[in-house]
Amino acid sequence: MKKTIIGCVIFIGLGFLIGNKFQERQIEEPFYFLREGVYENKNVFEENVKDFDKKIMEYKNNKIYIYTAITKDINLAKKIQEIYKKQKISLKIEEISLPSEELSTNIKQFDLLMKNTKSEEEILKIQEVVIANYEEIMKNQENL
Repeated sequence: MKKTIIGCVIFIGLGFLIGNKFQERQIEEPFYFLREGVYENKNVFEENVKDFDKKIMEYKNNKIYIYTAITKDINLAKKIQEIYKKQKISLKIEEISLPSEELSTNIKQFDLLMKNTKSEEEILKIQEVVIANYEEIMKNQENL
């Protein structure tokens, strides 16, 4: 009886460890993040990004990186870049790997929506949802 209980505990523990390992898997395929800017000064940052309702703020090397869009498709990245250019906002395209398989799948689905719309306004609204989705998934991963 004691050996059976010990065996069950070991198998449950192994299952837990293996499950966590699969959950933490890093996505190595590139995605395109559209960066608005890099800031060292918080006041300058706040003044420049007030026009963006949804944005990703990444802190790296004592600087604030601001991203306003994410896509898997380079052509969509260029299209979004052109939409913002018409608004006199310059965005740089950066290739970045995503930390979540769920996020990767979601972005690919949002890309399909963007490819099937001609409206620039709708594309920007979809990107707001993409950014909100990114923030939610990243927050959930931090809480694990």
